[in-house]
Amino acid sequence: MKTLAKIVSFTTLMLVFAALNGVAQRVEKGRNHNGRHNKVVVVKRGNHHRGRVALYHPRWAPRATFAHRWVFFPYHNFYWDNVRAVYVYKENTVWVTNAEAPASLSKVDLEKEKHVELTDADDSNDSVEVSNDDHLKAYGDK
Repeated sequence: MKTLAKIVSFTTLMLVFAALNGVAQRVEKGRNHNGRHNKVVVVKRGNHHRGRVALYHPRWAPRATFAHRWVFFPYHNFYWDNVRAVYVYKENTVWVTNAEAPASLSKVDLEKEKHVELTDADDSNDSVEVSNDDHLKAYGDK
């Protein structure tokens, strides 16, 4: 009887894990996870694992096209992350990541502001703000 109870509980546990695994890997169809205007467009596919070139269209400039992850705005000293569709800006002494632009930029047309697309060397960097001093020197500040 104890063996039967162990088999039943083990089987139940395995079924629960299988069901949770299926739910975790489910893809929601018809929903763009990158936001309405932050579409990723595959431009070219190479032969066998050659990689893809992705183009990004940020929500603040839907007609603009960027090939790299980070866009830096030197006059306002903040970054736009094309992959995560968030702003990275300094608030007092702390760098903040937020889906909404800072309040100081609410009336600014970012599409017309000077912006610099950072190089592919920064694409794999999640903490691009660490190099902020270098970016300000290279691309100019206020």
